Amino acid sequence: MNMKYFILYHGDEEYGFREFYLKGKSLAHMEDRIKNYSVGSLSTNKGTLYTSNIQVGFLLEVNPSEHQLSKSDFGIINENQSYSLSELREDSF
Repeated sequence: MNMKYFILYHGDEEYGFREFYLKGKSLAHMEDRIKNYSVGSLSTNKGTLYTSNIQVGFLLEVNPSEHQLSKSDFGIINENQSYSLSELREDSF
């Protein structure tokens, strides 16, 4: 499978804007996964992003070399370790 590379720019009041590097099948698939975990936690093999505090986000497809990044800087979403708070609430009852 040919991977696509993305930078998720996200911001909140406490930290301002930051970047999170992701790779996946397509822009549409990546947007769907981010939306699914938008209130919870998005985990990759490169780290975890706690999405509940994010106030604004922007996803950009990139060529890693144009941003002085290597392909190994980008993480794949780990569905088994990511969660949505709504899923936790459903499982709790």
